[in-house]
Amino acid sequence: MDGGPLTYTVTDPAKLPPGLTLGGTGQLSAAAMPEGVYDVPVKVCDSEGACAAGTVRVSTYLACADLGNKRCRHLSAPVTAVPEG
Repeated sequence: MDGGPLTYTVTDPAKLPPGLTLGGTGQLSAAAMPEGVYDVPVKVCDSEGACAAGTVRVSTYLACADLGNKRCRHLSAPVTAVPEG
């Protein structure tokens, strides 16, 4: 990797959770989606064409407006995806 701009792609879009998208700059965006754990294959390339591939594990949890509901999880911090492999 040359330190220049990086481009991110999902190599198997069928493995993305429904409602989740990965932008070309690596930013994840999500709409409401089912709870679950998803292993998403990704590839990142630099401006010279050097690429690396790996898997990002995405865990989604039930969120709801009822703060008293013990089944609900409430995120109050940024979410970071960590590549595996």
